[in-house]
Amino acid sequence: MWFRTRSPNLTDAARFPITRSVRRFRRRPPKGFLRIGLAVGLPLALSLLWAFIVLIGIPQKVGAPLSALLMGMPDLGYLLLISVVVGLAWALAKSVWAALTLRPRPAV
Repeated sequence: MWFRTRSPNLTDAARFPITRSVRRFRRRPPKGFLRIGLAVGLPLALSLLWAFIVLIGIPQKVGAPLSALLMGMPDLGYLLLISVVVGLAWALAKSVWAALTLRPRPAV
């Protein structure tokens, strides 16, 4: 009988599509300017948009600087700030990985 020693969680749900995407990207790298731009630039653009919304849009909407938001609502403020850092780091890592995968390989 097969038992699972732990309950499935969000990490399991996110791991399988990411692994499938990485394998497909390595097996069949995108060809053409538009496809490469979507594969590399779209995640980076979405992360930059999120950073813009959190760092500029929310403080402007609230009418207070980000530092006041962090002091007044530290739970929300630090959560948003950490999500920006993680999102930008992930987008940068994915862009570097894609650029390294797509570069021409020297003949051996």
